[in-house]
Amino acid sequence: AETIGIESNFFQMGGHSLKAARLMAKIQSYFNIGLSLQEIFKFPTIRQLAPVISTTGTNPITMPNIEEQEYYQVSFQQQRLWNYQQRNPGSDAYNIYGKLSVNEDLQVSEVHETLFQLIHRHESFRTRFGQLKGQPVQYIDTWVAIPLKIIDLSILQEEKKEKKAEKIYKENYQKSFDLASAPLFRVVLIKLEARSWDFIFVMHHIISDGWSHELLMKEFIDFYRGLEV
Repeated sequence: AETIGIESNFFQMGGHSLKAARLMAKIQSYFNIGLSLQEIFKFPTIRQLAPVISTTGTNPITMPNIEEQEYYQVSFQQQRLWNYQQRNPGSDAYNIYGKLSVNEDLQVSEVHETLFQLIHRHESFRTRFGQLKGQPVQYIDTWVAIPLKIIDLSILQEEKKEKKAEKIYKENYQKSFDLASAPLFRVVLIKLEARSWDFIFVMHHIISDGWSHELLMKEFIDFYRGLEV
């Protein structure tokens, strides 16, 4: 902390576009303003950014709602990912994955309910992709099966347990998605001990990104904790 001051350059201190997006979101939320990402890049020090924050009105950036449609256009980034997947249907190159270790008694029914809430809340978890007149489009289903798989390794000896768990991690991280079938994510819950679980979450980059993935993991924990109360 003693090396960081109001003249320190955010990007020279190790900041990058993803961290800048997080910083922008925190500033927007805290000050209730519509700060843009471009302003973070233009004013990378506290001294430069402070006047911008103080003179920006309370006008937070909002995303307009789109009327419900049969299908929706894809973004440029989604089209690029879709084209790649069509050329490489078995590829896992754009799989985003994470693992969360939980040292407590998990209630599988509550994990199931938490995933149900996430799927209902986020349309991306109900999104699949198809072609219309040779161009990719996205469809949002009203309902999808909850992609939860539970594996109990607690009865295995420690060495076998570790090897089996690593095999499961690898298989799920490397398993490709069929973009025409929702959901484009999967969850595996591995029981290692009575109070030791590994939670594996894998999704395709076409419905999320690294920043969103971290937020979703946090949201999963918040929803689950809410069910425990």
